[in-house]
Amino acid sequence: MANYVFNYLYMNEGAMKKYFNEEGELDFNKVIPKPEIFSHIKFQLFSQKTWEIEAKFMNFVIHKEKNLEKENINELIMLFLNKLGEKLEGKNFEEILKNNPENETALALAPVYCETFYGKTNAAYWCAENWGTKWNASDQYRCEDYVEFTTAWSMPDKIIEKIIEENPNEPLKILFNDEVLGENCGIWQYFPLGEGKVQETGTDKIFVSYSPDNLKVNYDPDNYKIMVNKNEEPNALKIRLPYGDLIIYTDATDNPNNEIEKNKKWFLFAGGEEDEWDEIYGED
Repeated sequence: MANYVFNYLYMNEGAMKKYFNEEGELDFNKVIPKPEIFSHIKFQLFSQKTWEIEAKFMNFVIHKEKNLEKENINELIMLFLNKLGEKLEGKNFEEILKNNPENETALALAPVYCETFYGKTNAAYWCAENWGTKWNASDQYRCEDYVEFTTAWSMPDKIIEKIIEENPNEPLKILFNDEVLGENCGIWQYFPLGEGKVQETGTDKIFVSYSPDNLKVNYDPDNYKIMVNKNEEPNALKIRLPYGDLIIYTDATDNPNNEIEKNKKWFLFAGGEEDEWDEIYGED
């Protein structure tokens, strides 16, 4: 069972609404569409016959002296189905699977097709690679300026990167924390440069602090600390994008040897107050 990550995405509702589905919920498919074929592949325990079909197809490909590629996978599957005498309706494999979702031969070939064409054998692997989490947003609660939702294992970093890319002049921040103590928490906050301004891209290690009271990183684009000194080690990343700065302040950007600070960060992002932490664990 997956660990759940609690996410709080803040963005102008007018800019965010294009990512809502008909039910008014944030839908990652509106940001980065998942290939439709994955919705036709059922989770299954592969039978001996399934493995045999896949093995026969791979031998068929070898006999044809071909390498499986995106450009030829449809042609090779169609030839293979004809050889087996399978009369399945569809102009290509995706149509065949859609029209014949219970066909054992089509289901056996689906992982090979998906890995060749989309780079992953199933929806969970594809989503983890392209969304940053293996499921869509769930358990949603929507307010005027933010959406609260949960994801599996991690914050949907690829989704956030795409939203920023498509809305370069809109401020954005997302706070997140894992349900496991002391790990996988933080904030991404995007600061646009302003209309018409462009900068060179790059990455800097910087020092920032976090304000639990107003849920933001204390970062002034014109006056931030980039130099390391003995008292302030870098604890965040500044990603210079073409039209703004993305500040990433998480447990992963801190000194990995400082377990106390990592645990404190999780405590704050999970809704704790700094004075509560000091009272329980001491200011040291």
